[in-house]
Amino acid sequence: MSIRELTGALAFLLLLPLSGQADIPLGERVTIDGDIRYRLEVEDRDFDSNTGMNEYSYLRTLLGFTVEASEEVMLRIKFKDSRFLGTSGSNKKSSSFFDLQEGYILTRKFLGLPLNLQLGRYEILYGRRRILGNGIWNNFGPRTYDGFRLFYRNEAMKWDFFYAKIVERGFIDQKPYTNDDFSKHDWNKFALVGSLLDGSVQPLVMFDWDACKTATVNHPDYYATPGVYYTSNISGMKVDLDAAIQYGKKADRDLISWLLAMDVSSAWDHPFKPKIGLGADISSGVSNTDFYKNKKDHTFYAPFMSRHTFRGYMDYFQDVQKGMIDTILRLGAEPFKDWKFSSDIHNFRSINSLKSDKQKDFYQYGQEVDLRLMTKLAKGLELDTAICGFLPSEDWEPNGDPSFFFYCTFTGKF
Repeated sequence: MSIRELTGALAFLLLLPLSGQADIPLGERVTIDGDIRYRLEVEDRDFDSNTGMNEYSYLRTLLGFTVEASEEVMLRIKFKDSRFLGTSGSNKKSSSFFDLQEGYILTRKFLGLPLNLQLGRYEILYGRRRILGNGIWNNFGPRTYDGFRLFYRNEAMKWDFFYAKIVERGFIDQKPYTNDDFSKHDWNKFALVGSLLDGSVQPLVMFDWDACKTATVNHPDYYATPGVYYTSNISGMKVDLDAAIQYGKKADRDLISWLLAMDVSSAWDHPFKPKIGLGADISSGVSNTDFYKNKKDHTFYAPFMSRHTFRGYMDYFQDVQKGMIDTILRLGAEPFKDWKFSSDIHNFRSINSLKSDKQKDFYQYGQEVDLRLMTKLAKGLELDTAICGFLPSEDWEPNGDPSFFFYCTFTGKF
């Protein structure tokens, strides 16, 4: 029996106790949740109109079970099936990816202390997901973490400490290394996250240790990322702010970098609920001299941010080595109940100079426009669709055509 068949059989057995003959009534201590998301994409993101458009469709299914085993213990199981539609017929071997999305034990008042302990695989969401997010856009998402988490709560504050094993290289063939080396190659993440003043201030401290070795490099990565998320909404003026620095080692270079991301928006008391906002997402970067000669790295690394939420829906940019200034004009309205329109206009610019094909220094990447509609078509059915375009600068993409991206997502939830 294959791993996929075994997992499917286990899932079926788990469902059996939920029948009408189960010892635990479904409505009292067991709850079920889930969603099915269908997404269609049409894209031409290579800056070459001669290549034409590509069309893709995806299906992601999530099914979760929460069991209150006792007043102190909760069990959580969530399955995920990710499909790339059209890659196999209905009567052929499946090419989908079936996985355990979540599987953890939550113990309340652990050892009689004012702490909750979570063990296993879990999802996390902090701040507005700029530094540490759940990555819900990806067809394989939402992102999960393997390890444990401690929760502390009182009336004034909340604190979470978590440990996650990002990569366990002991399960991977590490030739030419020996078994003695396996424990030295893991990537571990530690973090302490707080929530103060009713969540308006959320401090965060993360530490990454990636002791990966290769045949040519023996320089582990270890760096700390202290930061803070702040949010407020006073008299219709909403402010969101992320600020962080990083320092440590990245490969054989000293790492010191920073991030500042801020959005300010205002809404009017009008039936259409118009909104206007300004945003800036700025991260430090490194010059060629610092990177190659002085062995310095000023790139801000955020591999666990929620992609597609920041720096444009077309996903051209994430951790930009030369640094980036993304300035944004945001417009929005809700002309009907549950109908939300938004428009984000981005201007992308590098902090340090880039070199064009003609060896000319330049800074400008280009502009992106994202038009989005979100609405509820029926109870339990949501629509999220957007059309996006990018106009590259002549220096970044010489003779480059504008690029386009369209998606349409239907999500059924319960």
